[in-house]
Amino acid sequence: MQIFLVAPLFCWLYLKNKMFGKIGLIVAIIGSWVAGFIVVEAKSLPYTIPLNTDPDTMVDFYQDPFVNSGPYFIGMFFGFVYRDFKGGDRKTLYSMLKASKRDCYIVFILSLLLNLFIVYFPSTM
Repeated sequence: MQIFLVAPLFCWLYLKNKMFGKIGLIVAIIGSWVAGFIVVEAKSLPYTIPLNTDPDTMVDFYQDPFVNSGPYFIGMFFGFVYRDFKGGDRKTLYSMLKASKRDCYIVFILSLLLNLFIVYFPSTM
C-alpha cells in the first residue's frame, strides 16, 4: 500500500490549517469511495457486501491502492480529531468529560452501544 506516502501531505496541511487538513481528508475519503464505484462499474463487478470472494474479483478490485485508501484516511481523520480532543487551551469535550464522571459514563455507554450495533446489526440482516 503506497498511501503512507501521501500521509505527510495531509499532516502538513492539518498543521498549517486544521480545517483544510480535515476537509482534505474528507475529500480523499469520498474520492476513495467514488474510485471504488468506478472500478466496480468499469470492470462489471457485482455490487455485493461483502464483495464476491472469487479470486479474479479480489485481484480486480483490491489491486488498486486508491480503492483501499478509505480506511487509512478515516484513521488519519480520527487521529486528527483525537488530537484536537485531547489538546488545546480552550474548554474541550475531553476536559468537560474529565470533570464530570456522570457524563463520562454516559458517553462510554453510548459508544459501547454504537460499537455493538455496528458489529452485530449487519449479521442479523
